[in-house]
Amino acid sequence: MSTLANTFADELRLRSESDLAALFTLRPDLLSPVPNDFSALAARANSTPSLVRALDSLNLWHYQIVEAACSIAEPFKKSELIAVTSSETTFAIENLWQLGLIYKDGDKYRTPTNLKLLIGDEPVGLGPIYPGKADLNKLKDVPKTSEAVLAKLTWGPPRGQITDIKKPGTAIGWLLDNNILIPMDSHTVALPREFGIKLRGGKVHKELSIKAPDLTGKKLSQKQIDLAAIANISTVMRWCEELLHNLSDEPPTALRTGGIGIRDLKRIAEHIGVDEACAGFIAELCYLGGLLVIDPD
Repeated sequence: MSTLANTFADELRLRSESDLAALFTLRPDLLSPVPNDFSALAARANSTPSLVRALDSLNLWHYQIVEAACSIAEPFKKSELIAVTSSETTFAIENLWQLGLIYKDGDKYRTPTNLKLLIGDEPVGLGPIYPGKADLNKLKDVPKTSEAVLAKLTWGPPRGQITDIKKPGTAIGWLLDNNILIPMDSHTVALPREFGIKLRGGKVHKELSIKAPDLTGKKLSQKQIDLAAIANISTVMRWCEELLHNLSDEPPTALRTGGIGIRDLKRIAEHIGVDEACAGFIAELCYLGGLLVIDPD
C-alpha cells in the first residue's frame, strides 16, 4: 500500500487500529452514528461542528500551533511548522495529528479544508497569500518612509485604506511598485502573508503561550468554600421544594416526545424566580431523584 495520502480520507485509511482508537477517544462525536466508511469518517471529521468541538478541546498553545499550520503553505514539513512557532511544537504535532486537525501527506502535513475556514482567511492578523512567488529580498531595500507603513501592517490588521490606488503617495507607492503590498481594491492595500511572517522575524505569533498562566485572584479558605457550597445546596433544595409545590397545584401536561411544554416551563421558571434553563435543570434533578414521575394518562 502506498504511504502517500492525497486526501484526508486516504490518510485515515492508512492509520493503524490504535491510531483510529485514539482519534475516536479524543473525538467521540465521530462515532455517533458510526460512519459507513473512511470517506464518511473524513467528511464528518472535516465538518464544522466536529472541528469546533475539537478546537474547543485545545489549550491556547495548541490552538496557536493550529493557527500557524493554517498560515503556512501546504503541504508543510514538521520543521517548517517548528520554524514559525518554537522547538516545543515537536511535542504538540503528534497530539494534533491524533485529533485529526492535521494529517500526513507523505513526510509532510496538511490541514482539513474546513479548518482553514474556521481559523479565517487572515489568521493571526496575517494577510492574504501572495499570488505567485514573493521576493522577500526586497525587504532589504525598503526606504525609511515606507518602513513606517510596514510597521503598522506587520502585526495586523494587514490591510490599509488609501484614498486612491492610482495616487497612493510615495511611501505606499514604492511598496506597491515593488510588490511588497498588493492592491485589494481601489481603496485597499494588503501586506501579503509571506512578507508579514518575514517581518515578524520568521514567526507567526508575537508570543506563544507554551506555559499555563499563573493563577490569580482571591484566595479562599476551605471554610469559605464549604459555606458557599452549603448555601448553594440550600438554594437548590429550596428550588426543588418550590417546583414540587407548584406542580402539585398545577400539574403540567407531559409531551408525547418526553418532557414538558415550553409554556409550562416558563410558568414554573417565573414561579421559582429563575430562568427557563435553570427551571429545566431543577425539574430534571427532581425526576432523577424520584421526586417526579411522568403519568402516562
